[in-house]
Amino acid sequence: MLRCIAHYAVGSWDEAERVATAADERRPAVSAAALYVEVGRGRAAAVDRLARLVPYRKADQYVAYLAGGCEADLARWQGDPERSSRLARDTLTTQEEAGTPWVLSAIWPAALALAAEGDLAERARAAGDQAALKEHLAIGEDVLARARGALQRARDLGRQVGPEALAWLARAEAEWARVEGRPDPGRWSAAADAFGYGYVYEEARCRWRLAEALLAEGGREQAATQAMAAHEIAERLGAAPLLAALGALGRRGRLDLGVQPPPSPDGASLTPRELEVLRLVAAGRSNGQIAEALFISRKTASVHVSNILAKLGVHTRTEAAAAAHRMGLE
Repeated sequence: MLRCIAHYAVGSWDEAERVATAADERRPAVSAAALYVEVGRGRAAAVDRLARLVPYRKADQYVAYLAGGCEADLARWQGDPERSSRLARDTLTTQEEAGTPWVLSAIWPAALALAAEGDLAERARAAGDQAALKEHLAIGEDVLARARGALQRARDLGRQVGPEALAWLARAEAEWARVEGRPDPGRWSAAADAFGYGYVYEEARCRWRLAEALLAEGGREQAATQAMAAHEIAERLGAAPLLAALGALGRRGRLDLGVQPPPSPDGASLTPRELEVLRLVAAGRSNGQIAEALFISRKTASVHVSNILAKLGVHTRTEAAAAAHRMGLE
């Protein structure tokens, strides 16, 4: 099990999968460790593995921990932050209830919960839902306090605190900035550096968020550098969900990631930027929301929408959305 996790952390994902495959199927902890790579690569096998592990999660504390955290991560990549947050917080509670031996293990699920709450807070802000935003801020504040408390309890107990625990706490602090709605390149840079001891995938994920934060503050050139570094790692690992997220960020921010953008649909004559705007129009976003998502001015968003309508030969946003669905744009 530990060999599998070690290979995963240092970026030897093919070897991690080989170790997991060679292990006896009756060793549920090894099976749970295999989830790291399956979730990171977006493999459908992760869902089947989670189903097989259900009987062991109540009997084996470590299986509950690995499966709970990985399932939370999977749910978030699947676009279900509500379920992701719930799973991560359930795992956090399980670790807290397990007592002193598991004190530092609370930090990982806390960071995962904050990541999901960051997504939910962003969604609430975009929708103007102040009640939901207040709820996510409260949840995030509570989870962050529990992560900080876990570190303090470990120190009070005289436990040695290693770089992994400190790195996950740094990511939790950076995710909290997302919950609050603040781009914070400093915190994301600190988190990326903290994982730089050898946890390759998590360093890349933090550099993705660092690029996003830099872009929000107008640092396009620095953002491109960070996004490209993350993209190179994600491509080497075969981390499909992270590659997709970086591709979306690159399109929104017009960042050069060293890869070719997808071609425009036949007959539409739309630029890659206009395709991105059209996707948001099809999702029901206003010009203001499009501007915020793509880091452009409201006026520029309006010009893009007008050009799209003209190129598509339609007169309304509803007609443009229908055209987008016919093109297969989601």
